[in-house]
Parts: sequence; C-alpha cells; structure tokens
Amino acid sequence: MKNRVTIVIPYKKLEDSEELKYVLRSIDRHAKFRFQLCIVGDLPDWVNPNKILHLNPVISQRDVNPKAFNVIDKLKYVAHHDEVDERILLMYDDIVFLRDIRLDDIKELIALQELPSSEDFKTDASSVWKNIIINTMRALRRNNLPYNNYESHLPRLFEKERMQDVFKLFGFTKRAYCFPTIYYNYYYSVPDRFLNSNPGDIKAGIYFQKDLDNLQTLIGNNKWLNWGEKFWVQELKEILRETFPEKGKYEL
Repeated sequence: MKNRVTIVIPYKKLEDSEELKYVLRSIDRHAKFRFQLCIVGDLPDWVNPNKILHLNPVISQRDVNPKAFNVIDKLKYVAHHDEVDERILLMYDDIVFLRDIRLDDIKELIALQELPSSEDFKTDASSVWKNIIINTMRALRRNNLPYNNYESHLPRLFEKERMQDVFKLFGFTKRAYCFPTIYYNYYYSVPDRFLNSNPGDIKAGIYFQKDLDNLQTLIGNNKWLNWGEKFWVQELKEILRETFPEKGKYEL
C-alpha cells in the first residue's frame, strides 16, 4: 500500500512475552504514521491475529550463531514477501516508543559510532557478538565501504528492493553479518548523527545499574527505551506497567 510502512518484529517466544506486550502498546499509542504491524516467528496467544500480519517461515537451525542467523533468515523472508510494504521498519521486542513518533523521526540516519580500527577491541558484549562485528568489519573493508557502526538498537527503516540487493551481494549464508551496518554503509556515506557522541533525546538505554537508578529521568527525556537482557527486572517492568496500563488493539 502506497505511503504505508510495515513494522517488522522478528520474534521468538520467551516465558510470558511480557516485553512484547509493552512494545505493542507503545506502538499503538505513539506511532503517528501509516503502518501495518508484522510479527515474524512465534505468536503469543494474547496477540489478536486479525490485527497484524503474522508470518511464520520455516527457519533452519544453525549450529553456529543460531540467534543471529534466525533474525537474518527472517529478514530475508520479509524482504521477498508480497504482503510486506516497500518500506520496512525493523523493530525488536525490547524497543518501546516513549512519545509520539512520526516518520521523519525515524528517517534520521543514526550510527552508534565508527567501528574499531583494530579487530582486537574491548567490548562488554559476548564473544559470539564480537565475532559477528569482526565479520562485518572485514566485509566492509573488502568492499571499500564506509566504516560506521549502525547497531544502535533503534527502529531502523529499510527498503525491500535494497534489502534484496544487499542479501544477494553479501550472501549472509556462510557467516553472520550485522545487517543494518552492512545495509547503511552500502547505501549511505555519512550518518546524520553518531548516537554515542551526540545522543540528544533519542534513546534511553538500560545497560548498566546507573541507568536503572536514573530510569525515570531517562524515560522522561527520550523517544525510545531499550534494555539489555539482564536488566529486564522488576523495577523496569513496574515502570512499563504504569506507563502502558491498558490493553491496546493488538491484544485479545
């Protein structure tokens, strides 16, 4: 449909899927543009199937980087699916809209930072994720592409035809790459903003205890909220319950 966006959430059900509930409520309240909602993968039993596009492709289990390839294969699937709009807004089950968002807010090209100059870089992430970053760095260097890290964990806008081209050119079969970083470096030379050096009012990221201690201020000042897995804790759950107490249209 012309001028519409498909919001895509790759999903694998965990426990009671409470995280996803607040994500959907936040989209229902704050997404101020034309869209359809698409969940790719598992569908919790509380989601209204008549209000969303549910795609459940058969994904082969990989022995290496299974989580990364699961998302990659789901993105390949939606990039070729006729019911998905020409523009795709990629979300996850831990990105919450905190205020009214229009498409211009999402069109801003935001990189996290430049990628490390050396593969021997320090990170708090897992060794698996570090290896995926290194794979991505090598692919960018081989193709003489810009060297920006777009793994910002923000909602990110893609075009289906361009997604198809990137998957065709880079394969994404033998090794996992960071798809947003490959995509945006391939099509754009300079980001509009680096999140780490110029955060503005973009994202409240809960990755450390100090972030959790400052939760109310962060939520009040930013457009989106995202958290690390180990910070899906009672304090954060209670804040989200208070912020989004009522069922949205995506719930039965």
